[in-house]
Amino acid sequence: MAVPTPFDAASMINRLLSVGMAGGRLTTQVSEAELLQLCQLTKDVFVSQSSLIEIDPPVIVCGDIHGQYADLLRVFDRNGFPPESNYIFLGDYVDRGRQNIETICLMFSYKVKYPENFFMLRGNHECPAINRVYGFFEECQRRYRSVRLWNAFQDAFNWMPLCGLIGGKILCMHGGLSPQLKEIDQLRSLPRPQDPPNPSMGIDLLWADPDQWVKGWQGNSRGVSFTFGQDVVVDACNKLDIDLVARAHQVVQDGYEFFANRRLVTIFSAPHYCGQFDNAAATMAVAEDLSCAFSVYRPMTKQVRLNAKSIVTYKPIMPPGADKSEEKSGGAISSMFKSIVGKNKPACKIEPTPLVSLPTPAPLPPPPPSTPTSPGNTPIPPSPTAAAAAGGGTNNRSVMGTVSMSQPIAQSPNRGAATPPGGARTPPPRVNSCYLPVNAGYTPGSPRKAVSEPVAPAPARNCNNNSVYLAPK
Repeated sequence: MAVPTPFDAASMINRLLSVGMAGGRLTTQVSEAELLQLCQLTKDVFVSQSSLIEIDPPVIVCGDIHGQYADLLRVFDRNGFPPESNYIFLGDYVDRGRQNIETICLMFSYKVKYPENFFMLRGNHECPAINRVYGFFEECQRRYRSVRLWNAFQDAFNWMPLCGLIGGKILCMHGGLSPQLKEIDQLRSLPRPQDPPNPSMGIDLLWADPDQWVKGWQGNSRGVSFTFGQDVVVDACNKLDIDLVARAHQVVQDGYEFFANRRLVTIFSAPHYCGQFDNAAATMAVAEDLSCAFSVYRPMTKQVRLNAKSIVTYKPIMPPGADKSEEKSGGAISSMFKSIVGKNKPACKIEPTPLVSLPTPAPLPPPPPSTPTSPGNTPIPPSPTAAAAAGGGTNNRSVMGTVSMSQPIAQSPNRGAATPPGGARTPPPRVNSCYLPVNAGYTPGSPRKAVSEPVAPAPARNCNNNSVYLAPK
């Protein structure tokens, strides 16, 4: 019986980082047997650790990656490759991206080599019902022609922890809070392995979302779990004795967004998501004193993405006796991003930000007066609405986007009649005048419909994805 070859995590990492070089295809560099062995070793590490990962800072917190391998390398290049920096990822490593296998295998390799410095939480895409549909299964079939490989990854996913706790004060998960969560000890005793059933606390930790306009708990538009309001976050922080909830699961324009007066933050680490969004990505660095700073990764231009495909990837593992200054310099990837994207911007500290309200714009100046004439050269008197719009009435413009409630124009009783002898008739206002009130369904030549009921004002601000800027009270 053949003795299995010992797994060399360093060699696997170097080969994965060499993908993209001449002859550096994944399927020629790494065999299916090695990937199966990697999944088994990673599962053993997950089994040996708790379902609640309790770690001390400093640590880098990262959100969704979704198979965007080049962007994962950008994160490592800026913050330091393991074990130079500690990392905790909040889930969703596969699906939708183009290099799902490289992404998850590199992260598994770092988990095997540095189990106490590199941590991975489970996301909703680390469930077989989801990654069977959204790309990971298809990639395993296309590149390795192996359902067994896909099943091996699912066995490892089922043992992944669902939550992390940084310094006892920052609670991390992929989705959000759960109405069943009453104390931290519940997270330490979550059963594994499991494919979380619906409903359950596990499914809420993977799927729940905060909602700016919700109070308490309501159904989720995703069809799974709940949405929760700011009151739930504040109550959970007090009840669990934590200061901040860090989660991922939603695309946010700037890579991170706060919620509930900075008691919850959403972190998303996949810029230019799916190649369809122009969102930035972000990571959160937690210092030893639990202060937080964010690094933002702007989407690369198309030319930079094309150039990146032909650049040799940076290898963090140096041979014995090598000059460590070469490792710090960053190599090809680091120099490319510094020359094109620019040097890293200084991190922004979390500081209280005052509520921002939208200013009311000044009234628009009236257009130049005009005196249209009738066929008999008699000036047309201005309508009551025109006089109001010219400055003689109440200004009905509003930043809220409400419809003007001016009185409708009364139809002239002489409309269509012959011109009376000895004088010209007064024609009705022109139907294309910009001063007339807006009436839905109006066609020229038909009587205008009076606005009988006021139109409800629009919301003060449609906070997309729970923006840090709350609506003014």
